[in-house]
Amino acid sequence: MTHRLSNRLSALLSVSSYWGGRMGAFLFLFLLPFFVGAETIKFVFVSDCHYGLSRTFRGQEGVSAQAVSRAMIEKINLLPGSVLPNDGGVCGGQKVGVIDFVANTGDIANRMEPGIQIAAYSWEQFLGDWTTLLDVKCDGGKKAPLYLLPGNHDATNAIGWCKPMHPDRDATAMAEIFNLMMKPKVARTAESFDYQEDKVQYSFTLKGVHFVFAGIWPDTPTRRWIETDMAQAGAQLPVILFVHDQPDVEAKHFINPNGKHDLNPEDRFENLLADTSSVRNRKDVPVKERAQLADFLAKNRQIKAYFHGNENYNEFYRWPEGGQKESTPIFRVDSPMKGVYSSADESLLSFIFVCIDTDAHKLTARECLWNAGKGLSWGEHATIAF
Repeated sequence: MTHRLSNRLSALLSVSSYWGGRMGAFLFLFLLPFFVGAETIKFVFVSDCHYGLSRTFRGQEGVSAQAVSRAMIEKINLLPGSVLPNDGGVCGGQKVGVIDFVANTGDIANRMEPGIQIAAYSWEQFLGDWTTLLDVKCDGGKKAPLYLLPGNHDATNAIGWCKPMHPDRDATAMAEIFNLMMKPKVARTAESFDYQEDKVQYSFTLKGVHFVFAGIWPDTPTRRWIETDMAQAGAQLPVILFVHDQPDVEAKHFINPNGKHDLNPEDRFENLLADTSSVRNRKDVPVKERAQLADFLAKNRQIKAYFHGNENYNEFYRWPEGGQKESTPIFRVDSPMKGVYSSADESLLSFIFVCIDTDAHKLTARECLWNAGKGLSWGEHATIAF
């Protein structure tokens, strides 16, 4: 029995004892479902908004990422009054009600390739949309917090790319993500932001679950930080991990192992992570680095799920697949602008809505199709036990 459940039963027994006799027994049976009902955590998971891009949307060409995100936000705002499908998952058949938070794992601003607006303008649009128009509430009627991570596009805008951009650098989005999430005593600017030092890594515990937001991908120093953070939070707490990249990370995101280790159009490494790539060709598989992450997840079994963006489609899967190590449940999410499937068929535009039963130790992730009709439609779902 959990500590929270024990406390609720103690409170119920106190009420029943006060009334005594048959009345007390009646109250016990009547109030039992309310006192022992599971605590739930509910959150929205999105990624890869790519402000600066445009797409065909609702019969019109060249619709901006801002307009598409606003349409998605309008549908997210419908969630609290919506009823979840009765699919056997956590909170199935129930009204959504409060939403504890919204998580976005990066690529807020698209890379500033020719014809793409500057990162500062993309950030201004994003911040206005997602902090003003988004209107879902958590417990107490407060506005649900928005938790952010940077993506590879945000980082590339800050440090430069292997090809020309216009301008060459604009660290505004990275600096402002850092300021908003890390709350430094001295706010960073586009000029003062230091990509090597100013890491967006933070965590919090909510209703007995520890949520860890750990940058682009768990490289060596990030894995050390996660282990320290989990130890400080308490080894008994289940952990939900958010990063931008998929676990089977691409070699190009590591430091260039060739020559001067710089950004150049020949090697086309992006120098986003702290580790130097073990392979010299960006298209080769970084077997060593992926194995290090697999070892880390196998060692730290309190990490119950791994949420990421970057690949731009929904999938609920386990990683690593077919190996000897224990696998971890992975959840990836669609992009409103670059969806592998939703770019061609906009009825597949979606975000993920997650419900966690903290007493039963179950998590259900549901695909919410937000552009398939006037309201919300529900696609596939997956439930894990932890």
